[in-house]
Amino acid sequence: MKFKLQIASLYCPGKLLGIAALLFIAACSHQYTVSVNDQPVFDPTGRLSQGDLTDADLQGCLNIALQQQKLQNPALLRVLYCANSEVKTLGNIAQLPQLRFLDLSNN
Repeated sequence: MKFKLQIASLYCPGKLLGIAALLFIAACSHQYTVSVNDQPVFDPTGRLSQGDLTDADLQGCLNIALQQQKLQNPALLRVLYCANSEVKTLGNIAQLPQLRFLDLSNN
């Protein structure tokens, strides 16, 4: 008695195309922030700052403060603690018109 075993071929252009399309759709459902040299250039959620501060350390401090205070708009920030943050310049600080307290000790 002979048994004939049929193995379905995994290589089928139609199947591969369908799997690729499914993976592409799944990948597009996630929202990723695109950055170049640790500088964000695209954020699908709209959180990307329009006017960055000139000092990268001060900008980093601002980003953390916005996240901690659950603010979307830097213009609404009233208090900013940047002690021990190696801030060297306050260029473009005018984008924070509501800022009332700025701690820059030990910089």
